[in-house]
Amino acid sequence: MPTGVQAAAAYLRELLLRPGRYRRKWEQYAERSRRGQVNQLAVAEVLAHYLWEHPRAQGDVDVLPRQLKDTASRALSGKLLSQATLTLFTDAFGFGTSERERLLKLWEGSARRRSRRWPCTTITTWARTGCRSGTGSSTSSKPSSTASTGCPTGPIPTP
Repeated sequence: MPTGVQAAAAYLRELLLRPGRYRRKWEQYAERSRRGQVNQLAVAEVLAHYLWEHPRAQGDVDVLPRQLKDTASRALSGKLLSQATLTLFTDAFGFGTSERERLLKLWEGSARRRSRRWPCTTITTWARTGCRSGTGSSTSSKPSSTASTGCPTGPIPTP
């Protein structure tokens, strides 16, 4: 199972490879492209241009694309993707809110855990209410009946 960083890197590559504005943004700097691969130097060029316009630290206005190639390579491979680097990518490419949120959740490693759901709700809610829908009012630690909780699907079965 991939780590959160690896999952975020995979989604980042997916976003940059999809036809559209994100791909066009780095392709304008690519001298050559290989099908199914992101050109890391072209991505580094996008990051450098962004930093020239929006410096975050002293020296950002002088950074060269080749200096960011390793950062881009490590980020896209999932070897090293810090939150600061992820933010740089999201800002430089202008990712939308939902894409930013998903990348961050993946990076945090929480997207997979939070998506582990029963048909109506999370296991955590069931543990509190004894009901899959989370609408139950039961305070008992045992799953209660559909009638007493109002849950249309009943209690979660025990494995």
